[in-house]
Amino acid sequence: MIDIHASTEKVIYRLIFNDTTLELIQVKDALTYKLLGTYEHITIWPATQFLQSTTDLKTTLKRIENEMLERVAWFDKQ
Repeated sequence: MIDIHASTEKVIYRLIFNDTTLELIQVKDALTYKLLGTYEHITIWPATQFLQSTTDLKTTLKRIENEMLERVAWFDKQ
């Protein structure tokens, strides 16, 4: 069982599993845990809007690696 507390809502989404299979999604009141209903599916968004597009992932990873090598070289000189 996993409870997800949505920061923008006053409900808790309770996900109930049977081993690795999601069996039930309950919606509960965040204060009383009273059952408000069930859903067949829900969409859960990240807490922040800062998402990175994966279209330029190779370029981004190469830039990170280059910066890492520069920093390692700087620390080696110290």
